[in-house]
Amino acid sequence: MIWGAIKNPGIDIDLTRTNSNIVFLRTVALDSAGNYKCQVSTDAPTYSCVQAVKEMNVIILPIEGPQITGGESTYELGDNITLNCTSAESKPAANLQWFINDQSVPDEETDDHGVFVKKDRLQISSKSLNLKLRKRLFRRGKLSLKCEASFYGTVATISKEITLLEIDSASACCCHCILLLISIILTFSSSIRYLEYFPS
Repeated sequence: MIWGAIKNPGIDIDLTRTNSNIVFLRTVALDSAGNYKCQVSTDAPTYSCVQAVKEMNVIILPIEGPQITGGESTYELGDNITLNCTSAESKPAANLQWFINDQSVPDEETDDHGVFVKKDRLQISSKSLNLKLRKRLFRRGKLSLKCEASFYGTVATISKEITLLEIDSASACCCHCILLLISIILTFSSSIRYLEYFPS
């Protein structure tokens, strides 16, 4: 009867699967997040009480990878390239990390545009990369730029990658051109699914 009296938003208890040791929640939502307390008490003559509190976070993973925007179709060596990485909607906000040829770019070399919170409480983060195209950046004529969105460290990561190809003057109208490929590599790995609770 105690469980049945709880009417908080996001708390939908399945009484058929709940007992004195386990509480089973149905339809977990963002409102289900918070501190959960278990309390054990004894009757006379001791009247002692022991309790424990645990925080539960509810996360929503994005259904697609981050978007990379701002690139031109061609560049020349020495040009400056500015790309912006914007995460898809999630809760909490994604931590964004840029990679050049699979090497992480220090935060001081990127511009973090912060987190935008939508009305439905889902969050979008954005970070841009400013890079001067130099010959030494290319590996066998290719330059890989990747943006990775991660959640709770390595619990879930999703990334998007673009490749720049170096083209010599014999096959291009400019002295030395760099072609930004339209093709995009999308990688997603996760040990959790789109809406689950994550005990801290």
